Amino acid sequence: MKKTATKIPGSSPGPGSPGPGTTALFPLLFLALTVLASCEGPRTGEGPRNSTDSETLQGEDHEQERDRYTTTVEVITLAPSLLRDYLDIPAEISPASQVEVFADVEGELLELPLQEGDRVTRDQLLARIDPSRAGQRFSLSSITAPISGTVVELPFQAGSRINLQTPVARIATTDDLELTTNIPERYISRIGRDTPVEVRLDALPGETFSARISRLSPLADPASRTIGATLVFLERDRRIRPGFFARTRIILEEQPRALVVPQDAVIRHHREGTYVFVVDDENRARQRPVSTGIEIDGLAELRQGVSEGERIIIRGQNRVSDGTPVRLLEGDHR
Repeated sequence: MKKTATKIPGSSPGPGSPGPGTTALFPLLFLALTVLASCEGPRTGEGPRNSTDSETLQGEDHEQERDRYTTTVEVITLAPSLLRDYLDIPAEISPASQVEVFADVEGELLELPLQEGDRVTRDQLLARIDPSRAGQRFSLSSITAPISGTVVELPFQAGSRINLQTPVARIATTDDLELTTNIPERYISRIGRDTPVEVRLDALPGETFSARISRLSPLADPASRTIGATLVFLERDRRIRPGFFARTRIILEEQPRALVVPQDAVIRHHREGTYVFVVDDENRARQRPVSTGIEIDGLAELRQGVSEGERIIIRGQNRVSDGTPVRLLEGDHR
């Protein structure tokens, strides 16, 4: 008997049909297409999300580029404050007036009823002198005070021989004291009568007394290039005595609402002039021409070119130029 084989559809290739190996590649081909699809660019409807991501990346790159060229600086915010220009010079305290009392005759000092520091009034008895010599009739000569004041010096004692050339006493009006000093001539144009003065005394530490200039000498000392000045206290303090050493501060100029920065913040250039660096709202350094006023104690007054509230670079100013991005020191809120 002849056996007939049953043909199962697809079990053997027909004309133009792929062979068994080709059929096995279908699953692999599908997987590859799926992977490629996942790696393709954005599909329709996904554009905005990926566009934002691209902008974010570009922004991050920009920030990184900016940070690379950013300079860290310290700033101060301009605010009005009191600034004074002054001259510190020593002075000596002396009575406003004093007199030396001389005897009108020579002789022995018999009586001296006073001590140094005693107060006397005009015509009060100071001493008695016996001008007589051996064999002569005894007589006394009285010496009286020519002014009211305080006895500041008594160089003799009872029994001393008095002559006409040496004063018997020195009397001073200690109620009114004055300070004497010498001012360098280069400051005289800035000083006049009634110029305010602050006085400090080693004998009374921690206290400050007010004074003013009352007189200036009409002549300058050609050797020291100074001019003599006399100052007076505005209020009398009994603790202050003649002979005390004083430290005076003469106020040459006062600005109650000055815009002040450290002197180092001001840059002076032979071509570009005088300027500072201001930090703008975008945190960039901006070169600003300025004019200065008082400069003292490491501070400089900015009179023109800046305004209250602006931020001035006070550290790092030598490492920036106009337009340089800057970063403020952490915690710098001045």
